[in-house]
Amino acid sequence: MSDILSIFPLLLGVHILQSFSGCEIDYYKNQSSSFTRVGFDGEDFLTLDMNSLVWIPQNNRAASIKHKWDLKTEWTKSIHYYYTIYCPILLSELLKVSKMSLQKTVLPTVSLLQKNPSSPVSCHATGFYPESAVMFWRRGEEEIHEGVEHRDILPNHDETFQMETVLDVSLIPLEDWGKYDCVFHILFFTEESNSTDASIAASLVFVVLIIIAVIIYIYFRKKGKKRH
Repeated sequence: MSDILSIFPLLLGVHILQSFSGCEIDYYKNQSSSFTRVGFDGEDFLTLDMNSLVWIPQNNRAASIKHKWDLKTEWTKSIHYYYTIYCPILLSELLKVSKMSLQKTVLPTVSLLQKNPSSPVSCHATGFYPESAVMFWRRGEEEIHEGVEHRDILPNHDETFQMETVLDVSLIPLEDWGKYDCVFHILFFTEESNSTDASIAASLVFVVLIIIAVIIYIYFRKKGKKRH
């Protein structure tokens, strides 16, 4: 603060100097990053480039402070060490403590739902963990996008997640339904490799069987009424 006020002696009154520093770890990619940003009176002021150890001004007023702080090499190096070396070590220790929770993998229950033979088919997966999952429809081995609606991943009450992908089947001939699958992939961390995936495929043929059963039931019910 004193450095800034010495450059701007006419800045009377109350001023606010903010520093936002920290580190991040990508648990699955085994990578870390760090940052240090300084704000003055509610505006971005300076950021520290963690590679070159040079302060980068965020507005014209910060240019003169940038040159002054660049000369404080020992101070800048200490910031760099703390947030690029020490901070990730501390964060890694915290991650080890919660390792069981972070590496927990739960595969979902996948269901195909349809209200009537002409309505869209909903592929619903629930009870999976972690949240990093994708679900899509495919015809044979090819992923399809036309007529597909992807909905948001939502949390369950037991800390697992659910998601839904809907397929419009109105233009699909009934005899082709068995060629369509709903595929669910979930990524999880392993010690041997950075990540792998588990998948579940639910075929549209199951819905066809349900619909055929309904049609047969309706047919026999109508046939029974005619006899009466």
